[in-house]
Amino acid sequence: IIAGAWFTATQLEANKSEAASEAREAVTPLVRVHTVAVAQETIAVASLIYGGVTHRHPALDICISHAGGAVSSLVGRLNRACTKRSWVPDHLRHEGAFEEALASLWFDIHVHDDRVLDFFRGLVGDQRLVLGTNFAGWDQHDLSSGFAADLRPKLADNAKRLLRAS
Repeated sequence: IIAGAWFTATQLEANKSEAASEAREAVTPLVRVHTVAVAQETIAVASLIYGGVTHRHPALDICISHAGGAVSSLVGRLNRACTKRSWVPDHLRHEGAFEEALASLWFDIHVHDDRVLDFFRGLVGDQRLVLGTNFAGWDQHDLSSGFAADLRPKLADNAKRLLRAS
């Protein structure tokens, strides 16, 4: 039985190593870039808020792409840090502070999923959302599909406010 267990464990290690190798090969540079971009947007939002930029410069308009990356999925943890972490600035040391500061940023809604858009709209409202674009247009929203149809007039008005075009 011991020899059989050793063989099985060795076989599992070999399979695990082979699977890890296949996974590394599957993660192409383009996949890494796309994943890092989502992380960078999330880190940018957290840095702007925790770093006090939004607090020190309330009139500064900053627009973050792709609804802030994964920020909407992490907002609970980001809010909790405001009340639990010693490194958080004093102006953020209350419940919901991160979410309040989040409302001072602008976001494009380039998310490709109505569920994500609905959730994000519930989190930050519609006042600072714009319809963004992506480089080379490889993943542009198909506006003929009805994406955000109810929101488009608001997005146009918001873009004019953000760009001071009205």
